[in-house]
Amino acid sequence: MQKYLLTLSMFVYLFSSYSCDILTSNGEGLIWHDEDLNDFVIYAYEIGGVDTLAVIAPLTSEVLKIITDFENVLSVLSNADGTRLFVSTGKGPAGTDPGAIYMINTLNWSHRQIYNHATHLLSNRNGGIYFITKITSSPQRKFGSINPDDGSINELGTIDVKWRSVYDDNAIEIHPHKPLVYAINGEKQLYQFNYESGTVKNIRPLPFARMTLSWGGDTLYIPGGPVFDLVTEQTVGSIPVWHLGYLAARRDNKEVYITDPGGYLRNPLPSGRIQIYSPEHNRITDEVNVLIDDIPWMTDRIYLTPKERYAIINDSMSSYFIIDLKRRQMIYSHRFLKNNVRTFTMEGFYVAHRPPGL
Repeated sequence: MQKYLLTLSMFVYLFSSYSCDILTSNGEGLIWHDEDLNDFVIYAYEIGGVDTLAVIAPLTSEVLKIITDFENVLSVLSNADGTRLFVSTGKGPAGTDPGAIYMINTLNWSHRQIYNHATHLLSNRNGGIYFITKITSSPQRKFGSINPDDGSINELGTIDVKWRSVYDDNAIEIHPHKPLVYAINGEKQLYQFNYESGTVKNIRPLPFARMTLSWGGDTLYIPGGPVFDLVTEQTVGSIPVWHLGYLAARRDNKEVYITDPGGYLRNPLPSGRIQIYSPEHNRITDEVNVLIDDIPWMTDRIYLTPKERYAIINDSMSSYFIIDLKRRQMIYSHRFLKNNVRTFTMEGFYVAHRPPGL
């Protein structure tokens, strides 16, 4: 527990570094819609670890189902209505071959193998499901798409994507409407790959760890780095936060929500805040505290519900949190602990529509 306590000096450092000149917005001027959190589930698993994939109701933390059919799960994605779940597997935490992709029919939980390589599954946030194969002796990796209804595979080309082991999705983003991939290669160069024409266009050096593409596909957000306009190829802002955070952007591009995992059990310690960046003002405009027993807690991956009323966030250990983004407060949290022993891991973490029948 002591590892997650912020010392006064570290708090002052983080506050002065990341939260200076906060322009409080309180969600004013944004359009908000009600959502039922019972319409969603959390898929939780240990990356490259035990063969348990848990399906959890976010608002109650009830474990609805445990799937034990797959060893060494690396990533999961579902289709739009939650009736198909795709699971990639590999060998060990690095997730190399032998591995496979499986498609689960969540109407009856039957499954079949659809690809015979270790991969990381990717979403274009518009219903498209893609994959990159894990690293081999060559930096070139197969890139392809998966039909979200029948699981058919289409290999679209080979690309060079910076190898980051369990965080293999950090250096690649897929355009939601165009046949374009943006990736950072092994030379730390951001480039564009058109998977219909096969053309590659180098854009700029980009040594940062993580990036998120806007819903319109025209802006890249990099925590601790630039905001980059892909149309004009110009830097239009910067996000002054810790560079290991994950980001989630609203569809209207008015707010970007950023987590803070700290140094993953190393310094710096997590701030216990979800920071809110405004592209219009190019600054942090608000924040939401994430505390457990008044302790600033680690936050990692973040998913917004479809109407963007809520953010569901993990800590990569045993906890998850639900933030009401309109009210700017944490409304629910749960730790899977019994007698101080973790009962389910939140390392692998994915939020999707609740399958029919659960």
